[in-house]
Amino acid sequence: MPLLPLHLQNMILFAINSGLRDENICGLRWSWETPIPEAGRSVFIIPSGDYKTAINHVVILNDDAWHIIEQQRAKINKEDGSAKYVFTYSGHRVDTMNNNGWQNARAKAGLQDVRIHDLRHTYASRLRLAGVPQEDRNALMGHKSASIPEHYASADIGRLIELSNKVLDRQGTRTLLRDVYKRQHWSRCIVSMSNTRPTLQDLTAAGYEITSQATLDQQRHEPLFCGHAIK
Repeated sequence: MPLLPLHLQNMILFAINSGLRDENICGLRWSWETPIPEAGRSVFIIPSGDYKTAINHVVILNDDAWHIIEQQRAKINKEDGSAKYVFTYSGHRVDTMNNNGWQNARAKAGLQDVRIHDLRHTYASRLRLAGVPQEDRNALMGHKSASIPEHYASADIGRLIELSNKVLDRQGTRTLLRDVYKRQHWSRCIVSMSNTRPTLQDLTAAGYEITSQATLDQQRHEPLFCGHAIK
């Protein structure tokens, strides 16, 4: 993370904690914010015309995502308070997180295969590993089959916030995706091409949980690649 520009650090952390796609984070507007007083925070309602599955998606903010929103609000207020978008750079909308800042940081860390969309998958995997029911996962992810009604009861919003907060339990939601993101910085997954490559049993003993994103050579019982180990 330190290799990334500050504005991208916030956007990346927001992606991991909201499950939003690149275009929705870059295009997130303050005018879409809807306060939920009973929950002590807001949600963002992305109109169907701006969402991939053509639904009005209610963005649930866990504690980390809400903290980032408050940081962005303070930043905007410190400037001139007239920004249309939540995430900006030099006062302008960020076109994509997959920009030079991301690509340069990724190259320096040796993580060229990590994609922005992997952040969405990370959120989904951590929800599953935290035991969040599939129907609620689908709603949090904005799947068309289980979208959150725009006028959801505040009590239900509060429950979904609690479920989304489960991904913040790093110990309970360690997952394998593509490379390692550990203790707030990117680092290489230490898997050599030698005979000392860890086996599935080694990874399990170390406390990692293999997800469907991890490809396994079933004959040798060796991981062919590693992914994010979120802690």
